[in-house]
Amino acid sequence: MMSQSYTHHWDEIEYFKLAIPHAEKDPKVAGVKAGCNGCHAPISFLAGDVPPPKPEANSRANESVSCDLCHTVTGFKGDVPHNFNLVSEPGRVKYGPRDGAVSPSHETRKSDFLKSADFCGTCHNEKDPYGIWVKSTHLEWKEGPYAKQGVQCQDCHMTFAKGRNASMGPELPDVAQHLFHGAHDPAFTQTFGKWNRQNGSS
Repeated sequence: MMSQSYTHHWDEIEYFKLAIPHAEKDPKVAGVKAGCNGCHAPISFLAGDVPPPKPEANSRANESVSCDLCHTVTGFKGDVPHNFNLVSEPGRVKYGPRDGAVSPSHETRKSDFLKSADFCGTCHNEKDPYGIWVKSTHLEWKEGPYAKQGVQCQDCHMTFAKGRNASMGPELPDVAQHLFHGAHDPAFTQTFGKWNRQNGSS
């Protein structure tokens, strides 16, 4: 789903048929014309494409949330992660959750931030121009039982399995699967719904 965050037909409808027309009519929400893409097409947004071309133009916006974007994020600005307040440091250094990763294409550096729920919150919390939280996934997690248990977003949405991080890398017992299971995945919701009922969580 990350790879389709700009090209998915639902997002195209919401952005081009709803967000842009509303932004042009109401100065209060004018920022959404650019702001949606801070999360849905971040590389295009950081390059200044506002609004970016439609998906059929096959522009850099179609990269959606790419590997390179996430692996250049080093933190966030402010007190609460939300509204794409991430800090991206593009370049030859790519950040990941492990020490000692070696690549022939770029430098690597360990980042504990990439393993934290705050990393996810930079896009999965959203406050509208009227100051209302319209999406507070990370904040809800923070107030719930998983945060108290130390379970991060990635522990469920990027489950771990035996494999390789890269084709030339060593086989590892716990590679994070970049599948991003969520509410769009019936098997995921059924499995975790059952787990929550058994463990008294909502």
